[in-house]
Amino acid sequence: MKILKIFGIIVIVAVALLLIVGLLLPSTSHVERTISIEASPKAIFEETNNTKNLNNWSPWAKLDPETKYTFEGPEAGVGAKMSWISEHDQVGEGAQWIIESIENEKVTNQLEFGDFEGDFKASLILEPEGDKTKVTWTYDADMGGNLIGKYFGLFMDGMLGPFYEDGLSNLKEVAESKPVYTVEISEEDISTQNYIGLKSYVKWEDLDQMSAKIGAAYGKVGAYMQKNGIEMAGMPIALYSDWEEGVGFNMECAMRVADAVSVNDRNLNAGVILAGKSVKAIHMGSYDGLKTTYDEVRRYMADKGYGDFSSSWEVYATDPGAEPDTAKWVTHVFVALN
Repeated sequence: MKILKIFGIIVIVAVALLLIVGLLLPSTSHVERTISIEASPKAIFEETNNTKNLNNWSPWAKLDPETKYTFEGPEAGVGAKMSWISEHDQVGEGAQWIIESIENEKVTNQLEFGDFEGDFKASLILEPEGDKTKVTWTYDADMGGNLIGKYFGLFMDGMLGPFYEDGLSNLKEVAESKPVYTVEISEEDISTQNYIGLKSYVKWEDLDQMSAKIGAAYGKVGAYMQKNGIEMAGMPIALYSDWEEGVGFNMECAMRVADAVSVNDRNLNAGVILAGKSVKAIHMGSYDGLKTTYDEVRRYMADKGYGDFSSSWEVYATDPGAEPDTAKWVTHVFVALN
């Protein structure tokens, strides 16, 4: 009995010490790892800001290929959420969602791990370094009054650090293996756009007359809109379809309008570009160089497995009449994906 009593006292003292020490431990912990990647911040941001891209490089994805994932909200940016359930003890159950997204600079996720109490955040910070990008992955936990969590915090760097190093190494491999394009290309959700346009067929042999044809077309559309009191709702656009290499293509020079309209001129068309996902390329410079941009768009779509396209539209973000320097002209090229 005496031995049991002594043992009991030892246990009580040990527990008391653990409680006292736990109360004195810091409630916060911080883990940080950094890597240099030979890729642009944009190329890396695409992998960190999109929840469906995370498992391309996540160190936990390969631990349990049977993990079940659920995605909610937008695919990328603030509100994008991924939840997971796994029987692997180092994966478990949890969720993360983006609470801060600064384009090409930073992505911060809020995390939760089952019923474990605390405030957990992880950030990926991108900083240009010449032709490279410095990527810093941080983890910050606030356990509040959770004593067990405080003790975990003492070992967090040793437990989590190797996973962060592995993940950054994976991210480096993914980002550096991505194709590089000569123009800026992205994917964008567009809203429905109404327009009034004039259609024509352009023969390949008449490409040198295209500028004059475009100018005349916009003149007719603009005159009709002015006569009927219809206001423009954006910069001019041109729609292209039914490309036949060496033969010709359909072209529609148009002005965007706020709402759907009907036209009483048989030469004009009231059209609509439907909302949906599209590939967007930003062309800088003279219109003469647009072929190179289209070639890059085709390469991008092939790399993504989208295949080729037969139609597109251009938004002329710069008014040539106001900006004489062709090097400063900006044209947005769109291709619908749905």
